[in-house]
Amino acid sequence: MFNKISTWFSSKKSSDQATNGKEIAVYAPLDGRVISLEEVSDPAFSQKMLGDGMAIEPVSRKVLAPFDGKVAAIFPTKHAIGLRSLAGLECLIHVGIDTVTLGGLGFHLLVKEGQTVKQGTPLIDLDLSVLRSSGIELVTPVVITNSECWQIKERWEQQAISAGNEILFIAQPVGKNIF
Repeated sequence: MFNKISTWFSSKKSSDQATNGKEIAVYAPLDGRVISLEEVSDPAFSQKMLGDGMAIEPVSRKVLAPFDGKVAAIFPTKHAIGLRSLAGLECLIHVGIDTVTLGGLGFHLLVKEGQTVKQGTPLIDLDLSVLRSSGIELVTPVVITNSECWQIKERWEQQAISAGNEILFIAQPVGKNIF
């Protein structure tokens, strides 16, 4: 899995991709309860092997684009999607833990790889009854995959979050002061 994710985005990674030191607001892609990555049961996320971020225990069925950008990659089993902002922030939305074992069951893609999206654009429609009946944990990590270029400046502090309306975290180029 790690090799596939690392090849999703361009191999050209530099702090030049972080245009003009702009911050990027990463909006919640799902309604639900916010948890820290450290609370996610999969060590790939809890140990931040794929990057820093936050996670959501979802209650809504539509996964929304957290910022304006492009769909950089879609995992073949439809449970994970990679996005790249106009400023170069790369983000992975990974619906559930071990959802790859479902082979795409319960996931309906609403976008295509390479498609330009606006913040709030529906990306994936989840069949929550199918997913819940599978016994799979639905916690959804949202991580910065090019953390050598971007870092989290500020995180959502509340437990409940509303998709598309509330900011999950604010990312800024590496090297900027974090206060």
